[in-house]
Parts: sequence; structure tokens; C-alpha cells
Amino acid sequence: MDVSSISGLRPLPVDAPRGTQPDALRAHVPPEAPLFAVIDAGRFPNLPERLEAAGVAHRCLFQGRWAEDFGDVAPWLVRIDPKDDIFRALFTRSDRAWDHFDAYPGICLWSDAEIDDVSRHLRRLPRMLREDGSVLWFRYWETDILPLALRIEPAMVGPRAFGGVIDGWIAWGPEEAWVCLPGDELPAATGSMQLTPALMEAFSSHVRRHFWRGVERDFLAEDGLGADGFATFRSDVSFQGFRTAEGVTKLARLYNRAGRCLMSENWARACLSDTSALPEPIRVDRLVNAARDVGVIDIEAIV
Repeated sequence: MDVSSISGLRPLPVDAPRGTQPDALRAHVPPEAPLFAVIDAGRFPNLPERLEAAGVAHRCLFQGRWAEDFGDVAPWLVRIDPKDDIFRALFTRSDRAWDHFDAYPGICLWSDAEIDDVSRHLRRLPRMLREDGSVLWFRYWETDILPLALRIEPAMVGPRAFGGVIDGWIAWGPEEAWVCLPGDELPAATGSMQLTPALMEAFSSHVRRHFWRGVERDFLAEDGLGADGFATFRSDVSFQGFRTAEGVTKLARLYNRAGRCLMSENWARACLSDTSALPEPIRVDRLVNAARDVGVIDIEAIV
């Protein structure tokens, strides 16, 4: 099993001639190999309608009522070609509403199998069992999830990811890209995929890392607090025990409204001390109210 980090998958420029491929695809995908993508409709607006309009072969990887109710946020298998509009939208960076490279909406794979065989194989892949028998939804089409699982548990995940159907995968995110190849020796899949302790720790670290990247990008970096301000913010909220996405997000907005780091100030320390035994949402709201009371943010500001 070969899971290699590659230098990156650079997007196509807007004026790239139709049929152009990103360098990473040309370097790692065999010439003439049939290309597919698994695209998250939740990150690619109006995907079902655009697939119909483009006339490309596609299958929703949800079935039945799930497909009917959640098709607009489901993963879709799409036969892609560098000459097609869907390919260009997937791999082009621009300010245009129909280009989605920076949303990282999916992964690319190649296979000589027919689309129905690829779809049938992929529909079996998302299930992973916890120790108590409950099912974890394995969202393998999200940036580095599949490469992560293949590195941690190659003997278990590898046969299911490839299964004699998929010849290779390429996944990419904001900072890194990966190529995943089965190699020459790949044992047959046996039993169910299990959420092992090693996978659990890897997935938990992945979620934390991406959460904090999102906080930094969406709530801090664009508002001028900079790297040092973000490091102080993260240290402050972690030390004070704030853990939930809602709480951390609201505190990030508070820092941005104030234009500075707050929790070392006397009024903030007093408020945090007085509310230390309360649930996190109440502590956050009390701190926001205290900021309004001392004039750090406008009384009408919504955080």
C-alpha cells in the first residue's frame, strides 16, 4: 500500500485551455485512465442540476429515501473528463460562482470498471463499526480522511478502498495532496471495518486540527489579530476549558469585535472565575455581556 504526500495539487487558471489537467493528475494518473470524482454536493452548489445539464455519467452514492431527501448534500460519483465543465469547476480557482477548487469538494479516482460497478463498490465503503456495534459514517471523500485511514490501518482499509475495482485515488486539501495506490499485493477484504483505537485517535486529531484551522481562517485571520493573536486566543480558550464549536466560535467573534485579546483583563478574569461552575454556553454569554457592560464592545453588537 502506497500513500504518498505529493507537493500539492495546484488549481487550473481561469484561462486554461479546455482539456488541461492539473500537474498532479498528469504526473500520477496513467494516460487514458478513466477518471472519476466523488463530489460532496454540500460543497458544490447545485451539483445534481449541474450534472444533468452537463450530460456526464453520474450516480448518487445515497440510495432510496436518503437520495431523495439528502441528494443536495450527498456524495456523488461522477465520470469526469478534462474537457467537461464539471472537471473544470472541480479543479479551477477563480472568483466565479461556478468554480469550486477552494471548497475542496471531493477526491479523484481512476478505474477501468464501469460506473455502476464503481458506484456499487463505493456504496459499501462508508460504514465503520464502533466497539459497541454502532455505525460510524466514514466520509472518505473529505480531503485527507482516506489517506489518513490508509496510513493508520492499511491492511483493513486498503482492500475496501480498492477492492479490485479502484486503481488509485488522489485527495487534496488546503495544504497538502496525497496519491493512494494499492501496490502489487493486496489481500482480499475480510470482516467489517472497525473503528480501532488508532483510527479513533487519528480522526479526533484530524477533527481538532481542521476545526482550529477553520476558526483561524474564518474568525481571526481576516480581522487583523494575526498569528500571535490567534495563538493567544487558542491558549486562552483552552486554558479556560472552552471546547464546543459554538462556544469557541462565539468567543472568536468577541475577540474580533474587541480588536484584541481579552481573557487576561481584570473584568474578564473576574467573570470567568465567577462562572467557572456553569455550563459553557452560559459562561460564554456572561463574558459577552460583561464585555458590553465595560464598553469593550457596543451594547447593540451581536456576537
